[in-house]
Amino acid sequence: MQEMKESLRGPIPDRTCTDVPCLVVFVICWIMWIIIGFMAVLWGDPRKLIYPTDSSGRICGSKTKYFDLSDKPYLFFFDLTACFDIDSVTRGCPTPQVCVEKCPEEYFTLMPNAHVYQGYLWTKLVNDLICIPDVDRREIQNYDDVRKFIKQDKCAWYYLDSLPVAGRCIPKAIAQGWKKIKKLATFENISTMSNATFPEKSKNGTLSKQYHRKDAGDYVSLVIEAQDVFEKMGADLQVTWWQIIFVYYNPTYVFSGIIFGVAASVYVLISCCLYKRIRLAVGLIEEASNAVSCMMSTLFFPIIPFALHFLTFIFWAGAAIFLASMRRQQCGYVGVPAEILANYTGLQLGFDRPCPCPSGEDQDVDLLMSTTTMAPLRSYCRFKSYVKPKGLVTFGQIVNFFGLLWGMFFVSGFSDVSLAGAFSSYYWARNKPDDIPPMPVVASMLRTCKFHLGSVALGSFLLATVRFIRYLLEVIEKWMKEFQKYAAVQFAMKAVKCLFWCIEQFVRFLNRNAYIMIAVYGGNFCSSARKAVELLTKNIVRVVVLNHITAYLLFIGKFVVTFISGLIAYFYFMGRIENMKDLVANLNYPYFPIIVITVAAYYVCSSFFDVYDMAVDTIFLCFLEDCERHDGSSRKPYYMSERLKRILNKENVESEKE
Repeated sequence: MQEMKESLRGPIPDRTCTDVPCLVVFVICWIMWIIIGFMAVLWGDPRKLIYPTDSSGRICGSKTKYFDLSDKPYLFFFDLTACFDIDSVTRGCPTPQVCVEKCPEEYFTLMPNAHVYQGYLWTKLVNDLICIPDVDRREIQNYDDVRKFIKQDKCAWYYLDSLPVAGRCIPKAIAQGWKKIKKLATFENISTMSNATFPEKSKNGTLSKQYHRKDAGDYVSLVIEAQDVFEKMGADLQVTWWQIIFVYYNPTYVFSGIIFGVAASVYVLISCCLYKRIRLAVGLIEEASNAVSCMMSTLFFPIIPFALHFLTFIFWAGAAIFLASMRRQQCGYVGVPAEILANYTGLQLGFDRPCPCPSGEDQDVDLLMSTTTMAPLRSYCRFKSYVKPKGLVTFGQIVNFFGLLWGMFFVSGFSDVSLAGAFSSYYWARNKPDDIPPMPVVASMLRTCKFHLGSVALGSFLLATVRFIRYLLEVIEKWMKEFQKYAAVQFAMKAVKCLFWCIEQFVRFLNRNAYIMIAVYGGNFCSSARKAVELLTKNIVRVVVLNHITAYLLFIGKFVVTFISGLIAYFYFMGRIENMKDLVANLNYPYFPIIVITVAAYYVCSSFFDVYDMAVDTIFLCFLEDCERHDGSSRKPYYMSERLKRILNKENVESEKE
């Protein structure tokens, strides 16, 4: 059967469009995603997320035809600790929030004894309460009324001395905590802070005696505290010295050393048994390096998927923000006179019954208002709050999130097929690099766009679906917190999460190799995936060895580049380079740019090393296909390099005749 196969001479030029229905579905989903984003832009108002907004959706310090909060620019939280949950980022802080004229400047809490509040203290209690706008303080007649409003979350039962931070009232202990920690860190920081706080210096650059005495006092207090710490450490050492000796001579370390020694011996033995396959893996990695060096344009290719990933992320983030800020006005009946209420018995006309706002933009319209019999009530319809259309917002966020996953994986798949086509054209060139086609990356991108976007859409859809299910499991796990105390529930949840993690890794591996076969043969996704799996299962040991060696080399490369970048940034921003001290800006937090540069270096080098990783995988699959299709005869010569031929002890017939 193998002799019947024709010799492969590179990526097949004669192709047809593959998996067209999947591309149609992908385009429809993108259109739906764009429509949802457009609706979110029309109905959303991101100011409600950026600016302080109370529980009714009204922006503090703003003024509209329905409310006037121009004299209340600050937002107060009834219980700020409720905002520390991670769900508050997406669902909002669950505690009531109201706009206030100024942040609290004192501590307040409701005493448990009612007899404390008599006379002046009772008046002060009523005035000090911070309540939602619906509360009429004239209704508070006794201590039980106060407790009732607090129990109904209409009034705050405590608050702290606070400062306004970005329009929010934050307790001083939190707002000023970082400054205190920084001040107590080192004496050098204290001196730096003193220079920034007290700029009154004499011409020779020294501070006044008052500030010298202050710094000296701080320094002495730090020395005394340090001495106290060392004394406590010495006392602890006197008590625990025998435990330290026991731990030091613990036989556990001896057994651990023996176990690691045996493991190392087994590892060396396996390496010796797999020596030939390790040589082959190293040869394939060198061949991939040659492919990258012959096509330097592949090193600049990551800029394209990075830009597409960035645009996809920006669209998702914008749509998510506008969807989260979607609010519609809701109004209710207020102050309807008794003589009018008598004409509408049984309707329960109150603030809880929605009515059409004067602007007509609300969604909960009382249908009775459209009749002439309800016309007298229109003048008593007042603004109540902004409400979120939960069903529409939830559906929009789900579509938006799935669109993000599918779009991101689609761009990654497009990148893989394009790079695989370029690297396969290198491998199947008879005389390298002379027979490599011109502009191989551009040619591969054009082939992918013309024929294989449907296959990329199918592969990315499978991966996005599995990833979406994994995120859905995380949400379900949070919903089932009360059942986490049962061991069976915990085991089942962890087992399901582990299962889908394994499925995602398999789908990711399958997609990558299917994309390579698509780039070479031009087949559809399913046939290409089947062909790739057949090749890899026949050479499973080679696959394992190559993957481990490649992963190790890529890890070393990423670590070295990231470490060197971070080290250079550290020496530069900390002023350790003598010739560049004058160029360094005086930063309050020099570690921030160091961290940013280190993280950026890691992601940049990861993008370029992914190109190298794709080159290794493509060369490896092409090598397996070369061995499968060709036998070294004059009709079916090998396309592999001379080094790979020597490793496998193979030669072409032409070379023997020469």
